[in-house]
Amino acid sequence: IFEATEWTLRGVISDSGVNDRYNITIDWDDPTGPGNTVLTDQGPNFAASYTFADDRPASQSDGKYNVTVTVGDVNDPASTSIQTMAIDVSNFAPEINEVTLNASDPSSPLPIDQAVQLSGLFTELGTQDTVTGTIEWGDGTTDPINLNYTSATEGDFTASRQYSGDGSYIVKVT
Repeated sequence: IFEATEWTLRGVISDSGVNDRYNITIDWDDPTGPGNTVLTDQGPNFAASYTFADDRPASQSDGKYNVTVTVGDVNDPASTSIQTMAIDVSNFAPEINEVTLNASDPSSPLPIDQAVQLSGLFTELGTQDTVTGTIEWGDGTTDPINLNYTSATEGDFTASRQYSGDGSYIVKVT
């Protein structure tokens, strides 16, 4: 599954009791999330949806979320079963949504003494991710991009460069 994407955990409880009802607690192992999901008075089939805000860094545990499901019989609370499963949540790479050079007329040549103005928009769905960017100006110069988050998952950036000589330059933003 991917970060910032809803995922549904489905289960079937196997029990020799007839018409038993269950209380289910799901620990998503997500310190940034809203906490456990509790389902009360459930039949043998259950489902719960959850969105992991971010992939788990490899430095934490094994890089996976250890989701634990605890099932208890409503009529016999001491009778419980616990299952844990490792969920691998993958990172969505940030996306550059738009890049604009000199918004007034990007196809017109600029005088040598006028700076090129670059602006753009980006999206990063992982709210805990650190995003960096660079601009290759096409003349051998590379600069880091100063990213400005405008919401939890979106942002913009601006930069400028004054070239010292005439020519045609291919600008690359990553």
